Formats: sequence, structure tokens, C-alpha cells
Amino acid sequence: MAKNPFGDTPIGETNPFGDTPINKTSPFQMPKEDKVGFGKNLYRTIGGALRDVASGTLDVMALKEKFSPIELTKAYAQAKASGDSSVSNILGTALQQENPLNIAAKSIPKVEEPDYFGGSLARDVLGFSIPAAPISKLAAPLQAATLGQKLLKGAAVGSVAEQFAFSPYEERISNIIQDNPSLQNSITEFLQADPNDNEAEARLKMAVEGSAIGIPFDALLRAIGKGYSKIKTNQVTEQVDTFVGPKNPFGDTPVTQPKAETVVPEVVTPKAETPKRGTKIPEILQVTKKPKVRMARDYIGKVSDESGELKDIFEDSSGKIQRKFKPGEGEKGLNLDGLDEVQARMQADGFYNQVETELNVGQSGSSKFDMSDQILEDLNSNTIHRDDQLLLSNWEKRTDEAKEFRKLLDDNNINYRGMTDEEVLQKVDDINNNRIPPVRDEVPIEVYEGSPELLQAEDMLPSRFIEEVDRTPPDFAGNINLNKIDSPDQVKNVIDEIAENNDGFIDARRGVVKFGSDGEELKALAKETKNNMNIQLINNKRIIKNINF
Repeated sequence: MAKNPFGDTPIGETNPFGDTPINKTSPFQMPKEDKVGFGKNLYRTIGGALRDVASGTLDVMALKEKFSPIELTKAYAQAKASGDSSVSNILGTALQQENPLNIAAKSIPKVEEPDYFGGSLARDVLGFSIPAAPISKLAAPLQAATLGQKLLKGAAVGSVAEQFAFSPYEERISNIIQDNPSLQNSITEFLQADPNDNEAEARLKMAVEGSAIGIPFDALLRAIGKGYSKIKTNQVTEQVDTFVGPKNPFGDTPVTQPKAETVVPEVVTPKAETPKRGTKIPEILQVTKKPKVRMARDYIGKVSDESGELKDIFEDSSGKIQRKFKPGEGEKGLNLDGLDEVQARMQADGFYNQVETELNVGQSGSSKFDMSDQILEDLNSNTIHRDDQLLLSNWEKRTDEAKEFRKLLDDNNINYRGMTDEEVLQKVDDINNNRIPPVRDEVPIEVYEGSPELLQAEDMLPSRFIEEVDRTPPDFAGNINLNKIDSPDQVKNVIDEIAENNDGFIDARRGVVKFGSDGEELKALAKETKNNMNIQLINNKRIIKNINF
């Protein structure tokens, strides 16, 4: 007897053309069910998906609670009481226990499935996407470059999302596929929800199902993201290229606008910001610390007072052995007999090579004192180790070059702080090739114009002196020895001219002129005179300038 497609109860009538049951009303029409409206189906789809996610999330929280120390202690006590305290039994007992979160998940009112075609699948896919989207966003920092990495990332996102989207024992996507005979397969048959599974088995099936769904879902999200980025880029391009104003209805040519009054906008020239330079001295101008080199006396320890010729080498000006080489109390110093040990140390360190040793071998064939004279000579001059001579030479060369460059730049008033080594070399080359004009050590006339000192100095020197300022100065200006003044000849000539105009400073002489024990009074006078003469020279130059122009 045939079965009812909506149940197993046989219908009390038979079809004369076969065993297939027929409908009492029409053999070609199935019983009608009341269809729900669009709004109710929408609620069943969206509201049902939200309800499933809420229930699944509570179940995940309940699972976490089951493995808390308190719950595991309870499970251990129950397993021990049952006589099986194995780890698997303890975990199984913990999973079987219900907590308030499980009860809360089951108490959420169920929402019926939508009755339109594919409604149940749409509801489950929507429920899956609700947790999958934020989980995928959280996993965004995990860059996936290769195809394998992308598949693994999508599977991981799907496995986690499935745990929040569904409860372990509620029907999900695999169950929907199995309900359709044309789509049934062994994989979804295994993965579908089964009330006979324990929670661990159920969640393992959910993880496998979620990984299968997560791979295409992750690819879809990446495609949507790329498309959105492309749309935003096109929108920006269109905004830049869009003509402001009405367009020609027959093409993209802009319509000619009425000529409006031209307003010239004020042009504001931005201030050019001078890049800030550092204050670090370039490496090429830095004087590094002198390298430590090995010298002949480094191989000598303490020297005995009775070592004869060896003692003479290490004596200071008072005739005593230098403190560094003087033996301490109860300490024995080195004698000439111990030079063979010194020779061995020096040879071992490469101070002497084998060829030098062979050249000093005596006729007796003994090499005990063969190098004595050479060692004493090297100790006396404190010779540098052959391997360190080049190191020291390079340091001295670099140090002299750095000092020379710094003096050259300082003399030309060039601030080299913050420069690179290349810039320093370029400046030095420019100075040496006269591409930078020399700096004159003089004060601008404008600084002193109108000052009382300048007005007072205008009548101190005769006009003929302008032509004689560069002559060779005499040795004395009055009672002043000009040879002891470290100043240009022009300054000395000015002192001499003033001395002549003031009777050789005869009135300033009062007995013996005292210049101080170290000549400090003379130096102070020369400095003061130099400053005054600089003012006079500037004044004279200004007068000449006014005459020429």
C-alpha cells in the first residue's frame, strides 16, 4: 500500500491505475496549505536568523562555563562516584551538565521556518553571515597571500562562525540539503544535526560544515571589498573630471555660460620654509680617539734597579725608574738575563718575525741573546708594533685632515654643523678653487655710522694717512714696541700715527713704564688700541667711499 507524501498513514482508497494514493478532490491537485504573507516570511527569515544566532551564542557561552574550574570539579566528583575517573569520562560528564545559559538558550521562543522556496536556506545563510562578517574583520590583520593561505583562513573563519550561528542540536544547512532528495549525499548526511550525538561530536560536525561554507563566504567578502574600493575610486575620479555647471544635452561639451565679471583672486605666496639643519658635526670633521697601539715597552713588566743598561732606559729625570715599571715591595724586576722571555713574548705577538730572528743568530748557534741589542733599541725608542703602525698612521692622517678642513671652513665663516661629508668636501673644493669669495675680517660701516666714537675719531688721523696705512710699520711707536703686538700692519701704523700726533706719548710716561709681570698691561693697552684703530679704519673707508661716489 502506498504512503501519504505528508505522512505514513495510508489513504483508504486505491487508484484503479496503480497503488499510488489519490486525493479525494482531484487526482492532479495536492491539498492546499494556508500561505503566509510577505511580512511574516520576512520576519521568519530575519527574525529567525537573529533568534538562531542568539541561541547559538548562549550555547557557546554555556560551553565555556562548563569548563570552568568549579564545573570541572563537579564533573570529576560525579565521574569518580561512577567508578570511571578517566579524562574522557570527566569531559563527557562536564558536557552533559546544563547551566543557566543552556536553559536561557532553550527558553528563547522558536520562530517557524519561512514557507517560500529556499526560505529555510536563506535564513540559515543569513544566520551564518551575522557572526561570520565580524569574525572575518577581526581576522583581517592575518594576511593571506597564497591560495592555500586564503583557503585556510576562510575555513577557520567559517568554523568559528558556525559555532555562534547555530545550536548543536538544531537543524542547520546540512539538514536542509538532506531534506531535498535530489541533493542528498553522504557528507551532509554525516554532518546534519543528530540528537543522539554528544555535544563534542555535534560541534565537530558544525566546525567541518562551517569550514566548507566559510571558504566561499570569505571569497565573496573579498570580492565585495574590492568592488567597493573600485566604485569609490571611480566616484573620486568622476568628481575630479565633472564639469561644474550645466551640460550640453547633445553631448558632454559644456554649455557656454554667460560672461561673468572676472574676479582676480588674491595670490598668496606661501612662505618657503627653510629646512632645519642638525647640529651634529660631520663625521669627516670629527677628531676620533687615538687608537690603542702595541709598543715595545708593553712587553716589559717591572724593571730591576740592578738591570744596568735596561734600567737606564726606564729612568726618569730624577734618575729613578718610572713608577709604571718600578717593582713593588718584595717584587722582583726584570734583568738583562730576562730579555729572552721578552723576546719570546714579542715574537709570539708578531712584533718580530722569523726572518729578523734568523738574521740575528750568532755564530755560536744559540739564539738566547741574539735579539738583545735590537730589543734594547726598540725599548729605548718605544717602537710601535709593525701591524699597528698603519693603523696609527691612518688615524694621524685623518685627524690632520679633519683639523685642516675645520680651520678652512671656520676661516671662511661657513657653518658646517648638520652638513653631510659630501657637502663638506664640496665646500672645501669650492674654497680651494676660489668659487667662494674670501671673507674680510671687518665690521660693516653701517654698524658704526653716527656713533659718538666714530665722530670723535674722524679728526684723529690726517687724510694723507689713508695712502700710507699699508706701509711697513716701524719697530716702535713712541714708547710702544710694535713687534710685541700681534695685529695687522695697518693697526700698527695707526698706533704709530697717533704716537706722532701725541709727541710719542711723552705725557703718559711717569718714570718706569710697567707692563705687568707677564706683559698683561701692555696686552690690554694693545687690545684697546686695536679696537679704537678698527673704528678709525672704518671711518676712513667710509670717507673714501663718500668721496668716490
